[in-house]
Amino acid sequence: TGSAAMYLNTGSFNTATGFGSLNIHTTGSYNTANGYLTLASNTTGSYNVAEGAYAGYRILNVTANPNTIIGANALHGGDATPANNTASDNVAIGYRSMYGTVGSASTGTQNVAVGNNAMRFNTTGGFNTANGTNALNANLTGTGNTAIGNSSLWQNISGNFNVSVGFSSLANTTGNYNTGVGEQSLSLNTTGNYNSAFGNLANVSIGTLTNATAIGYNSAVNASNKVRIGNTTVTVVEGPVAYTFSDGRFKTNVTEEVQGLAFITKLRPVVYNLDTRKVDEFLTKNMPDSIRAERMKNQDYKPSTAIRQSGFIAQEVEQAAKAIGYNFNGVHIPENENDNYSVSYQTIVVPLVKAVQEQQQTIELLLKRIEALEKK
Repeated sequence: TGSAAMYLNTGSFNTATGFGSLNIHTTGSYNTANGYLTLASNTTGSYNVAEGAYAGYRILNVTANPNTIIGANALHGGDATPANNTASDNVAIGYRSMYGTVGSASTGTQNVAVGNNAMRFNTTGGFNTANGTNALNANLTGTGNTAIGNSSLWQNISGNFNVSVGFSSLANTTGNYNTGVGEQSLSLNTTGNYNSAFGNLANVSIGTLTNATAIGYNSAVNASNKVRIGNTTVTVVEGPVAYTFSDGRFKTNVTEEVQGLAFITKLRPVVYNLDTRKVDEFLTKNMPDSIRAERMKNQDYKPSTAIRQSGFIAQEVEQAAKAIGYNFNGVHIPENENDNYSVSYQTIVVPLVKAVQEQQQTIELLLKRIEALEKK
């Protein structure tokens, strides 16, 4: 139905409604085209469904089967001349979803794009799922990505196997194997790999980190191979159990070189307040000012800063270990200017136990001397 619809058709079980729909179609079968110039370049492709003006406009479909296309300019194929889009097994629903890069032809397969401009510029990327307006909008060659939410993974170009769930989550370009769950989670990641963020605004502070994890609302991780739980206003982190992997079957080069009293007596226990706002300012210093201000504007730092804490100053612990030549792994020394010091109080228990053992030996020796003196 419509002028020039199925003009050259010799195939079977095809339906065309609208001017120029299935215009140069020849031998393909079981196609349905509804709208102005829908599937206009299809020749021998079969089992395609297209609805909406210019839907599937430049799909050549010499071997491509089947596609489901709903929406004006969906799976259009761009402005490639001649039309040579051979995409197959795709679902595109929404205005300009999987539209196709200007001057290129989409050959991507097994993609699902639902939402206006979802996967608009995809060319050869395959096995992607984009659900939401502008989801995976800039994707060209990225493969195996999942984007759910308005503008999720919208800047991804060639990154592979990323998962993005939430509004404007994972502003990735070429990074791979990242997972962002929550509004604007991992929104600063660009080329980083293997990063994870869970929670509203959970993020990396630098876009090039690797294997970094941020868990919790507004949490930010600032170094590779690091896990951050909670934001700076969190006052309690707890759980019903506490264990650290410590199986002797996997420990090698075991010695008893632990420093006891020599190390412990150099430590300075202190009581202090932690300026959590200042910590947040440090963690977010590389973020754009607009994002930084949004993260901090609703935070109440007073309760977490007011806590009187007992502990050590990491730099002093580091110097105490160096002074006696003790290779102590209880202090995390910053890898670069964006990282921060931290102390493992769990690890300090080990030299503390050693110190008690050394004191006990001294006590037992003194007791023997006292006993001998009493006998005299």
